[in-house]
Amino acid sequence: MFGDGALLLPFLTVSTSLLGSLLPDIDYAGSTVSGMNRQTGFVSSGLNAAFGHRGILHTPFAVFGFFLLLYILSSFAGVYRWPALFGLLTGMLSHLVLDTFNPSGIMWLFPASRRHFRLARLRTGGMADRIFEKLFLTAAVVTAVILLQNRWKGGSVWQTIMIQTEQAVLI
Repeated sequence: MFGDGALLLPFLTVSTSLLGSLLPDIDYAGSTVSGMNRQTGFVSSGLNAAFGHRGILHTPFAVFGFFLLLYILSSFAGVYRWPALFGLLTGMLSHLVLDTFNPSGIMWLFPASRRHFRLARLRTGGMADRIFEKLFLTAAVVTAVILLQNRWKGGSVWQTIMIQTEQAVLI
């Protein structure tokens, strides 16, 4: 039961989602993902000089471009491919949604428009930001628990996601 990835696939989906939520900030040298090692910090400085923070890397265009690149490069990953890609995509998109609440906003319509859209003026690191962070972390843990419970019952990760999505739509 556990040798077939029962624990690995939900963990992979949630952990890549958390990683994906950090990736758009690779264009900012002071971010968590940039501070992970010296090589990433060097890349961050270059990306920031080229595009600025909350520039092209904070667009759906870049997210789907990165997703497509990883889709092509991950063809060898087998059963682990879709949980990892799903996690990265949801993490990156959730980052964009949350940055829409920042005073800078993001360019949702790039490359058609360079206009930054925002829904609020919540500062990074402020109380509202910390509340959102806790809510998303809680959602990630709850998602992992739901996926694990279904795996223990013999279901697949994707069956669980589809069932939970269907239940949410019906509510």
